[in-house]
Amino acid sequence: MSNFEIIRYNLPAYWASYLINGDGSGLHKADRVAADKFVENESRELGGEDQAYRLDFAGCSDPFFSRCNDAAADWQSAGDVCTFTVQRHELINKHKGGVR
Repeated sequence: MSNFEIIRYNLPAYWASYLINGDGSGLHKADRVAADKFVENESRELGGEDQAYRLDFAGCSDPFFSRCNDAAADWQSAGDVCTFTVQRHELINKHKGGVR
């Protein structure tokens, strides 16, 4: 049985379909790349050197306006965001090898 932790991120609302359903058809390529980079960086940052994590985006809140979001904390990222609920699953122990 997999252990997981619940994490919440405020991210651009227009990423919702892509992150939750895997449907990037409504996004520009640059937006898909930015979303993928955020997920990859968070997986690595949360895991550290010894572990990697899989992030499963389970759902999100209704959109609301924010002057920043967790993917880009500068003022230029102002816009509609959603609070995404994410399950962080421990996936790999790099020193022992294998998937848990």
